[in-house]
Amino acid sequence: MVTYARRTMSEALARAKHLDGHRNEVGMCLAEVAEIFGLTGPFRWGGNGRAWAINFWLAAVEHGKVVKTSDPAKVPAGAMLFHAPRPGAKSVGGRAGHVAISAGGGKEYSTDQPHDGRRGKVSIRSVEKAWGKKLLGYIVVTGDGITLTDRPGSISTDRMDPAAYFLDARGPHVTWLGERLELHLAALGIPSPYALGPGPHFTEVDRAAVKLFQEAQGWIGDNADGFPGPTTLLRLSRTPGPTPIRALAMVASSDHFMVPQRSLSMNCAGYDHVGRGAATARRRAARIGAKILTFKPTVVCLQELEIHSVREMDRALRPGGYRRIAGGGKGREIYLGKGCSQIASGLGRVHTELHDDDKPWVWTAYTFKGTRCLAVSFHNENQGHAVQRQQLAEVLQSALALANKYKVPWANLFVTGDGNLPTAEDAAEELNWISAGKHAPKRTNYGLRTATGWGPKRLGKPIDVDLFRHNAAVEAYSQLVNNTLSDHYLHYVDFKAVGR
Repeated sequence: MVTYARRTMSEALARAKHLDGHRNEVGMCLAEVAEIFGLTGPFRWGGNGRAWAINFWLAAVEHGKVVKTSDPAKVPAGAMLFHAPRPGAKSVGGRAGHVAISAGGGKEYSTDQPHDGRRGKVSIRSVEKAWGKKLLGYIVVTGDGITLTDRPGSISTDRMDPAAYFLDARGPHVTWLGERLELHLAALGIPSPYALGPGPHFTEVDRAAVKLFQEAQGWIGDNADGFPGPTTLLRLSRTPGPTPIRALAMVASSDHFMVPQRSLSMNCAGYDHVGRGAATARRRAARIGAKILTFKPTVVCLQELEIHSVREMDRALRPGGYRRIAGGGKGREIYLGKGCSQIASGLGRVHTELHDDDKPWVWTAYTFKGTRCLAVSFHNENQGHAVQRQQLAEVLQSALALANKYKVPWANLFVTGDGNLPTAEDAAEELNWISAGKHAPKRTNYGLRTATGWGPKRLGKPIDVDLFRHNAAVEAYSQLVNNTLSDHYLHYVDFKAVGR
């Protein structure tokens, strides 16, 4: 059994603290802990061979890599702690045991505690009492990032194998990685972090170099953790391209080119047209378009604009000088106002799909008053936090890549749409984006989560969000409460000017 943790205990503990209170997939404790530690296989399971927490523990017991204890106070912070199956259990959840991350002091960061589908910091004893799963002990993840085994001679040294790279990894493949990093970083205009040149020992310097390269691709969060994955290795193996992506990213993240403008967004879904036909959909579009004109936005981003409504929306917005961009479709449309000139546009698709729905999102790069901008309009799946977060991460990463491609400063990049669950804001902030509704200096009607078409007004995190990078010059946010337009609210954001 060869299993490596790409993050140390202190790093995993910090991430567990950050995720405290966030949603999780019910019954997926081992997958959640594996993601936090960055565990890489191959795995070998004990017990009945299924991918359960208890079988991970049993395999570790065989290799003498566990510390058995029933005393919660003896479990160090950051360790992987394990609970036994519930005696006599017949369900998978009861038989699979449980794994969590120790918070120290007899507490743990657990999934599905104190409520299903939500991470929480709880006492180990409370988990034992709630689920009948006694504490078995813990596994210490050592400082060099290796857990469960010592380094056997059979560890991969294949330079294209992500499992071959971890803190303290050694071999010619590590030297190759460093040399490729120096070559690519130089092509991107980024100084090399290697003071004495690359060597055969993977250290924090190598990790920093990998992280620089990953960030230069526009990747964020766990996709820029400093450990090379398959895509990182593939790109490093190629000849460096002529486009200095990192240089663009550095300009985008440090210089502000924002000009005053207003971004307006709305999910136009009105499900009464399902029973009443296309005429109802067209009437809705006419009313929505008339209301949009009163706000005089620079850019209009619409989701779920029913096929019968598109031409009616075109007619409704035409008096205001708005033009629907080429490249939209499938209910996702963007309209540009006066003074805007389209550079490029298109539909993107997420790879994480459910129900054969590829959840397209529309984007357009444009100029406004001589400044390059990028607008992205999306609509996420509504089948659980993990799927939603992955879909949103794909959209946000693609948005950064498009901004780099079309030389759009990140201050002029905004992503708006229907997150479908009130965790969209949290998911975006985990990925280093901010919500205009949450952080704008001036806010109106932020926190009304559902439209009256679905039920009574309720306070809470909104499902329709406007997302920006930290350097965006957001001035005001407003949400229009009017259930006669749609089953969602119209919302808009004002940008203020920032000097060149």
